[in-house]
Amino acid sequence: QFDGTPLDFFETLKSFKTQSNRQHYDPIDIGEEWGIGRELWEKCWSDLSGGEQQRIGLAIALSFDPKILLLDEPTSALDPESTLRVERTLKGRNTCLWITHDPAQEQRVATKSLMFYPDSSYTVHNLC
Repeated sequence: QFDGTPLDFFETLKSFKTQSNRQHYDPIDIGEEWGIGRELWEKCWSDLSGGEQQRIGLAIALSFDPKILLLDEPTSALDPESTLRVERTLKGRNTCLWITHDPAQEQRVATKSLMFYPDSSYTVHNLC
């Protein structure tokens, strides 16, 4: 968990030398698409629900327009409606390496699937 507010965290990330000349989007606008009101960006992280923290963290990550996102259960704390909103945004914008244990989510978001098994074997499936 982070100290301060989500807006503080975003401003800190923006100040890093590697980000200083990069274009970025307003994470608050992205968050609003997912039901995160502007007032939540001024709250302490500890005062936010798990789903709010998850959506705000994703909005901050997307605001830097990364070429690839590595996502480990990015919607695990979200209700079904919020999950679908986040999936639609992520599917349309970026390349994602997305870990999920939800076969229905895999069908909604994946173009390829890599399944690992306990014996260290794996299978690859094209889904589109």
